[in-house]
Amino acid sequence: MIRSIPGFVLLVLVLPVHAVDLDWLPGHWCNPNGEELWLPERGGLMPGLSRSEYGGRTHFEFLRIETDGDGTRYVAQPGGRPPTVFELAVSGANSAEFRNPEHDFPKRIRYWRNGDTLHAAIDDGDGGKEMQFAWSRCPIE
Repeated sequence: MIRSIPGFVLLVLVLPVHAVDLDWLPGHWCNPNGEELWLPERGGLMPGLSRSEYGGRTHFEFLRIETDGDGTRYVAQPGGRPPTVFELAVSGANSAEFRNPEHDFPKRIRYWRNGDTLHAAIDDGDGGKEMQFAWSRCPIE
C-alpha cells in the first residue's frame, strides 16, 4: 500500500504474519534406523514421510507442514491414523518448534539443522521425557 503525506511518500509492505522459512528442511534424511523425506514447500504445503524400524517392526508416519492465514502447523499421522496438529511456536534460521499442549505425547516437536545433519526432538513439554533423532542427507534408493 502506498500513501501520500504532503512532502513524503510512505510505503507500507504487508507480509504474512505467520510466514516462516523452512527451506533448510526439504530433502531425504537417513540414519541406521530409518529415514525422513520432506518435499519443498509449494502453495503453503510441505509434505513429509517418515519410516523407521524398531522393535522388529517397520513404522511409518505421514507428515506435513502447512501455512495459511491462521498460521503454520505441523500435522502428524503416525501409522496413517487421524491427524494431530502442532502449532508453530518458535522458528529461526535453521530451526522450528511446534507445540500441542493438549496432546498426550509428544507435546513439543523440534527440528533443527547443523550442516548436513537434520535433528529432531519430541518431548512432554516440561523437560521430562524426551526422544532425539539425527539424520544425514542420503540419496533416494
